[in-house]
Amino acid sequence: MTALYTKLDNFFNCCNVPLSIIDLNSNFLYEHNLNKLSKFTLLNLNIVDKIIKNDLNSPQEIISEHLKIVAIPFANNNKNSATFLLLGPYTIQLEENNTFYYINCEKGLTYFIKLLKLFLSYKNTCSCEKISDVSPIIKESLDYVHKNYSKQITIDDICDKFKINKCYFCYMFKKETGQTFINYLNNYKIEKSKNLLENTNMTLLDISLEVGFNNQSYYSTIFKKYTNMTPLEYRETALYT
Repeated sequence: MTALYTKLDNFFNCCNVPLSIIDLNSNFLYEHNLNKLSKFTLLNLNIVDKIIKNDLNSPQEIISEHLKIVAIPFANNNKNSATFLLLGPYTIQLEENNTFYYINCEKGLTYFIKLLKLFLSYKNTCSCEKISDVSPIIKESLDYVHKNYSKQITIDDICDKFKINKCYFCYMFKKETGQTFINYLNNYKIEKSKNLLENTNMTLLDISLEVGFNNQSYYSTIFKKYTNMTPLEYRETALYT
């Protein structure tokens, strides 16, 4: 039991790490346990520039001397308005009077980051099944997706089926749902695949085919784009929640 208590202590130690959301203009949109010194440090490190130099779509660990910051994509649907969730700055070096937040177990932080990524994946949960007040043609196209998502569906298929101009359909779909048809379709498939990852032992290949992707590699790429984690990372994290 002592070992379990230690793990709990380590985990909750990580829950108090400074946390913030920042945009590409270095504006802080959200702050939790972020004091003035930590905020100044992030700005002084030109944290946004460091993020931009790397992959905007993947979590990054940024190290400056004894300080660490973890940057996780928060909302990157539009590259010009991307935002990032920042953990830190924190240190793993225990000093007599730590100026910055001290993490006593980085393994606990690893689990905390996985939970955050899982939370962010749910943030992007497709809510289109609940869309109301849409025109009949858009409602029919949504119903068609819900019933046939496991097939290879294209915009041309939808337009041919409902005898509608492609440009007009794309315009109306974006106007009434707030997202493009392809974005909606992929998001819906990813949400369906999450259920299979959580509740079955199906292989990634079988899951990708089950939800209408023609190969595992493309499925994994799209999954990471929408959830900030791979299907295997999602399955592993879901097991502990």
